[in-house]
Amino acid sequence: MSIQFSVNEKEHTIQILEFERIAQNRKFIQLWLFVAVLIILLSTHLLVLRLQKKNNSLRVEQMQKDIAVYINQIEEIKEEEQISQENQKKSENNIL
Repeated sequence: MSIQFSVNEKEHTIQILEFERIAQNRKFIQLWLFVAVLIILLSTHLLVLRLQKKNNSLRVEQMQKDIAVYINQIEEIKEEEQISQENQKKSENNIL
């Protein structure tokens, strides 16, 4: 009877150890999955930040080009106004 009890006790202990091993393996897998997801999220976040920075840089560059075009247009208009004013003065002087 004590031999049977000892065998049952050992089998029970083996089952408990097996369950503990399985639980540890699950925890280990969960930890690695968590780390992998964290790395993926961090990489994605850094990629998004990089793309936003590049997009902002392109916007600033386009704004600078637009401003340069507007400044050139304003200068051309001023030059045209000066020429027309000079022509108007010349025609007034010719009339007098």
